[in-house]
Amino acid sequence: MNMTVNTQTRQESSAENEASVTMRFDVVQAVASENLWVLSAGQQASRALSCLVEPEPGDRVLVVCEGPERVILSVISRQTGAAVSLNTANDGDVQLTSGSISLHAERNIELQTQTSIMLAAPFGDVESVACNLTQSVQGCAATLADTIVDKARNVHLTADESIITRAQVHSVTADQDLFMDADRINMG
Repeated sequence: MNMTVNTQTRQESSAENEASVTMRFDVVQAVASENLWVLSAGQQASRALSCLVEPEPGDRVLVVCEGPERVILSVISRQTGAAVSLNTANDGDVQLTSGSISLHAERNIELQTQTSIMLAAPFGDVESVACNLTQSVQGCAATLADTIVDKARNVHLTADESIITRAQVHSVTADQDLFMDADRINMG
């Protein structure tokens, strides 16, 4: 059985559909407010949710225009060497999900937050390798491990009140001298 189907394209004409959508390159002249930028012709534009790069004055951007609305879709270029800030257009969180994520920097990487940073590798290792390592803790520092090995040229422990070590077997060995100095020494 042979069938023929005729299709016709139906176009509706209304004032809403007549507004054309155009795209163009433009330059950001200034920041108007938190999520609004002034373009070269004086028009203001918001930023698309997918545009994570925060526009800065002087940036060349791709803008979509529909009627009076202007939206920055992408930052195309910026002065060489200038910093790039990633920021969400809706003040939402950023979540990266992948099989593996690498961060590489030639100078430094800085992580900052007002509340907390959590590193977790429940089935793997967390490794720190550094020429110098400084940790500052205002509250408590807790280390839980099966084995702890510390090796250093010099170790200095200072406590304002007390240092307590407990073990089933505790060995203190010195190749040359062992000094113990106190007002009172209790043994046994």
